[in-house]
Amino acid sequence: MSESFMGWLFGVLLIIGFAVVRTLLPARKQKRAPVAYCRAADMERTRRLYQMAEEKLRKTGLQELMLKDFRFQTVLNDADLKDMKTAQKKFRMMLNELLPYLHLGPDVRLVVTDNPSQLKTDALGQYDHSPFKTVSMLVNLSVCADAATLVSALCHECTHCFMYTYLLNDPDRQLNEGLTDTMACLIGFSEIMLHAKLNRKLPYLIHPEFEELRRCLLKTRDELNKQAEQSKDLESAKAKLKKDLAGASAMVEQAHAMIAVNKTPKTQKLSKSAMARLQTSLLSLESGDYEEKLRKAAQVPMENLSAVRQTDESVLAICRELHELMQVF
Repeated sequence: MSESFMGWLFGVLLIIGFAVVRTLLPARKQKRAPVAYCRAADMERTRRLYQMAEEKLRKTGLQELMLKDFRFQTVLNDADLKDMKTAQKKFRMMLNELLPYLHLGPDVRLVVTDNPSQLKTDALGQYDHSPFKTVSMLVNLSVCADAATLVSALCHECTHCFMYTYLLNDPDRQLNEGLTDTMACLIGFSEIMLHAKLNRKLPYLIHPEFEELRRCLLKTRDELNKQAEQSKDLESAKAKLKKDLAGASAMVEQAHAMIAVNKTPKTQKLSKSAMARLQTSLLSLESGDYEEKLRKAAQVPMENLSAVRQTDESVLAICRELHELMQVF
């Protein structure tokens, strides 16, 4: 064979080989997640909603809900949505987990349906507080049969129930929907809302806004944890002050008793500075100055950690002076 023929054959085989490899190997396509754009004005609205929701939640005394992320024990999969009985069972199990978490009673009813006409709107879920607290869920909907999104819808509707029960809802319907999405994030559903894949529109929030809410929530959690730690330190400092006050009062009585019995201090081994301290302590004891200081210490404002600790140091100083005084009698 000639060299030209060999070159031509090699080229043909190379092309055929390339075609075979390309056919056998799956094409690698870069899957890009849809980018949800959020204007600066919308993000500012989200921050205002966060502040509003946080303020409302604090007024209920349920701000501890902001400290944790809710985790369902029941797992809902996309396959469960293909069978209505399974979907209904799973949703009711999930509702039973939500109610005690949200401090809600068992009077909330759940309706799971695949009939869009049973819902007042084209939404995935709805909440109706009259005449019964009713949460309705629409499954197997053509626009979305995604379990993560339906779970977020359940959390949203239960948050409606939570807000209505604790008088946190806003009379403006447009505002209230965005506020409900925001409140859902604050009370433990922020990660669940982030996993929703539905393309939401105003007045609801979209993915970048949920991300912003999550950032704000984590910052608030740090502050709440610091406050909880300070509160714990304050309680500890108050208990220590109370104990030291009792000890100091007992030492004052003991010092009075020792002086009454022994009369004269052992001053022969005392330095000039020790003698000066002894005289000052004796004058404070005889004049009732120690008792007055302890009374004032007991009346210190107990809400200020720094003040409590400073007062405790002054009480311990009295204890040290009394101890030194009693050693020379």
